[in-house]
Amino acid sequence: MASGSWSTLASKMSVGRRRHGVCYLDGYVYAVGGTDENHRYLASVERYNIATGEWSGVADMSGVRRGHGVAVVDGCIYAVGGYGNGYLSTVERYDPVQNTWTRVASMKGGGRAYFGMCVVNGCIFVYGGHSGGSPKNLVEKYDPAADTWSEVASMTTKREYVSGAALGGFIYACGGKNEKGQRLSSVERYDVAADKWVEVAPMHVTRRYHNVVASGEYLFAMGGQDKSNSSLSSVERYDPVANVWEEVEPMSVVKSCAGACVLLPEAAPPSDVERSA
Repeated sequence: MASGSWSTLASKMSVGRRRHGVCYLDGYVYAVGGTDENHRYLASVERYNIATGEWSGVADMSGVRRGHGVAVVDGCIYAVGGYGNGYLSTVERYDPVQNTWTRVASMKGGGRAYFGMCVVNGCIFVYGGHSGGSPKNLVEKYDPAADTWSEVASMTTKREYVSGAALGGFIYACGGKNEKGQRLSSVERYDVAADKWVEVAPMHVTRRYHNVVASGEYLFAMGGQDKSNSSLSSVERYDPVANVWEEVEPMSVVKSCAGACVLLPEAAPPSDVERSA
């Protein structure tokens, strides 16, 4: 965060969302799917115009999703997996120019939700999550150019409700919950080139239903729930060179099951680089 502080946007989404996906693309922050205040599953999508400070609706997904992942590759948004009418393996791609969603290849490992997802070298990586049973350590890679999925090295720990981000050619899987029901503070890092996971320094607190983003040279882990299921406002920053986490300015309110993304510097408001939705 450029200023080390948080601020609240005046404009609100048209509907309250949780367990939704959030991403940034070409001057807009997109909020995708999730559940509303009445626990209804959503297929709707809306976006926030950074320049005007207003939210507006765009085309709905083909079906409802919560606990899914969203990512941006080559100017398109991908919505992956989650829970709708059962655990989903399906994937759809949003073209903002055409304002349309199109189905692409489904995950090979079956339906799952509450996993980590990020992009490295133009490919989408999905790791962990669950499909109604034990947490998974399965990791799959999607190549949009070939429209194919392949399995890569599994995580060292099975994790659901995990969050993570990509930084410096590595993928980080932070926190979540394991097959014993234990909330986790542990973190592991995937070397994309070597196809190998290793453990790195753990976070200061256990977190699930949290968000992790990469900004500049650091990771930021924010919000979520701790081991007592209390929602958190705390934020911590990871330095991969020093392999240490440190606490930074907390959010003004507690947040779990929220969404977060990083705005590119040219699109960011003068007072902030990151916002949480």
